[in-house]
Amino acid sequence: MTGRLTPGVVLAGLTIGTAYGPLAVLRDTTPDQLADGGFWLEVGAAAVRSFAGTALALGGLIAAALGLPMLTERRLQQAASTGAEDERA
Repeated sequence: MTGRLTPGVVLAGLTIGTAYGPLAVLRDTTPDQLADGGFWLEVGAAAVRSFAGTALALGGLIAAALGLPMLTERRLQQAASTGAEDERA
């Protein structure tokens, strides 16, 4: 990974992003809801949704962080080889 996108940073982002979903559901909780099993299923579903969204966003971020330098490097190599061919002609 790149210098600033370390595994610890990715894990922290995943943890914080995953925790947001259930914490948002728990924000306006009444004591009656805490005793209801359906409420806890909703909290669990919010955690899964939040994890999925965060994992997808982090996956895109990692792909961009790793893929863009590779594409740029490849284009520079192609441009250098094209320039060398133009000089020969």
